[in-house]
Amino acid sequence: MKFNFRKIASALASAAMLGSTVAIAAAANFPAPFVQNGAADVAIVYQNNLDLGAVTDISTALSSAMSSSGNASTAGTTPTGDYVLLAKASDKLNMGNVISTIFGSTVDDDDLEDLLANGVYTNDENTEYDFEQKVTLGSALQVQHFADSDYNNKEPTVGINLTSSEWVLNYTLSFIDQPESDVSSGDLVDFETTNFRLLGRDYFVLDAKNATNVKLTLLDSANTATVSEGESTTVSVGSKTYSAEIVFIGSSEVKLKINGETTSSLAEGGTYKLSDGTYIGIKDILVQDYSGGVKKVEFSIGSGKLEMTSASNIKLNDNTVSGMLSKINMGTSTSGKEKISSIVIEWRTDDEEFLTSETELVMPGFKALKFSANEFTPSEDDFEMTTVSNSGSTKMRLRADVKDGIIDVPFLYSNASGEFTGIGEEANKDMLTSFGLTGLLYNKSTHEYLIASWNSTRDAETYLLKFEQYDNTDGINYTTPEKYVDGSWVGACGTKSDSGGSTPSCDIGSLSLTLNKISGKDSYGGKFVNFTGNAGSSFYRVYTKEG
Repeated sequence: MKFNFRKIASALASAAMLGSTVAIAAAANFPAPFVQNGAADVAIVYQNNLDLGAVTDISTALSSAMSSSGNASTAGTTPTGDYVLLAKASDKLNMGNVISTIFGSTVDDDDLEDLLANGVYTNDENTEYDFEQKVTLGSALQVQHFADSDYNNKEPTVGINLTSSEWVLNYTLSFIDQPESDVSSGDLVDFETTNFRLLGRDYFVLDAKNATNVKLTLLDSANTATVSEGESTTVSVGSKTYSAEIVFIGSSEVKLKINGETTSSLAEGGTYKLSDGTYIGIKDILVQDYSGGVKKVEFSIGSGKLEMTSASNIKLNDNTVSGMLSKINMGTSTSGKEKISSIVIEWRTDDEEFLTSETELVMPGFKALKFSANEFTPSEDDFEMTTVSNSGSTKMRLRADVKDGIIDVPFLYSNASGEFTGIGEEANKDMLTSFGLTGLLYNKSTHEYLIASWNSTRDAETYLLKFEQYDNTDGINYTTPEKYVDGSWVGACGTKSDSGGSTPSCDIGSLSLTLNKISGKDSYGGKFVNFTGNAGSSFYRVYTKEG
């Protein structure tokens, strides 16, 4: 029997990335807004030269799509955009690492200079307010070696495995100067009909409700127009043009006909979804209620509707986006004006999620951020070989490369019928092992050696040990711990004794053994050592040199 193990430590070195979700779209489809106004509105995310070929292929595909759709004047346009490698030059992602521990918890405009750029918000009174944006990485983003029945038929995989309700990240838009608004009939009127920039996109504020939990109704990619009774107007959204006219208008409600489709009666702030998925929003109804008076309506047409109610899940196109919570934090009101201090979008997993070289992790609803990981392709020097083989008719041997070199020892023996009867070489030459215990008794007459290991969340080491040179002189007991190094037994930590009633320790790398009792003579129980290991120690596991 032979097992080949690839190096797993540093398996995702330079691998995990966070970037604009438009970086790598589905290979068969590049929908709007990948192409806007004849230019590629995309970001190609790649982590090193190994991925450059894939990036070129995607760029070519996008350019071809742009050319064939008539949205580009020239072929071969190279997309540009934001990405950031979630590692440091001096500290890569290794097994057990949490991304925020290695990279840091914050991604800001220094990392994604377009998506998270600082900006200026202007309210309806034309007052300007500075804002900044950031992403805070969640603590659940930990690199693991996992096998899950919901992923690739439980194939062992290096990546990130998230269960339901785990925190992925927070997106925060913070106002340096807090924008303020008057309140009229429960509406934050100075926020309405303005534009908020969230996650790299401009959203038109159709409605802003002042309440304990503030609610914002936003239209994505909205364009605004005004139409008078008896007239018509046109509005363009992306590549599509809409013709609008008034069917009915009253002092508080209006019906519109959009490309032949009549809406229901809508009040100010009301929305209607057209058959193509586009949303109509009523901004203002202007009626001079007398003969010959002006009757007109200001409205917006947008490609999607976003509802954000503080402390509730976000709604996109009237559908709740599970795991996406909005928090609209208000400042201290002054002179009857309400203020917004920040807008936070919290992303938690709704179900089990995976981030591997074959599966990306994409922000639900917004599709504005995604995590990608490349495939680990080690060099020949990164391979380890651990073998389990026959050693005669009654023994099995284990050969593994550990911290101090190769160990090659019998570890199972059987009777003549082939039934395994012990762990070690043979009877009275056992390998001392004890599952789940840190305290053991090594008896010279029955034990030949022991496996001693230590591990933390990042590091691990294994040693093959034994206790030799027992002695008892003048009532003092002695023994010498030895370790197996490249085919030879050598002293591990010097000779130890219980002189003066002491309990000596033996430190080997990060492993520390406390020798609680030493017996160096054959009488009174024979020659033995009773010992315990430090935190992280075990005596039933083998960790190879590369983890």
